[in-house]
Amino acid sequence: MNKILVVDDDVALCTTIKEYIKDNGFDVEAVYSAADALEKISSLDFMIVLSDIEMPDMTGIELLKKIKSYSPIIQVIIITGNSTMAYVVECLEYGAQDYLLKPFKNGNEIIDAINVAVKKVQKWKQLPLGPKHGQIA
Repeated sequence: MNKILVVDDDVALCTTIKEYIKDNGFDVEAVYSAADALEKISSLDFMIVLSDIEMPDMTGIELLKKIKSYSPIIQVIIITGNSTMAYVVECLEYGAQDYLLKPFKNGNEIIDAINVAVKKVQKWKQLPLGPKHGQIA
């Protein structure tokens, strides 16, 4: 199963999102800072991250960059209440899978984005690893 991590400094919202995702059959955890997210990602096998863009310790874009440098297979969905086209473009340029605006119309848009991310992870996992060390392709 694809493990999901929700990252938002708004504890109540983060908990609500986590519970909604869990109620839809996913394995999900929540943290309330970017630093905690990086610690969790480096120690557990998360394949999807939903991250707020505005957090006190690090922006969601900075977190996105760090996650993608750690593992490009991890799908990152950015969530925010404050959006500009520049933010959307920047997030997509750095490899965000999707960008969701708060407040959510309904929880279905979160689940829809997660389902798309799951399909991408499944495609990544089907790719051959490439030549072994010391071999030329």
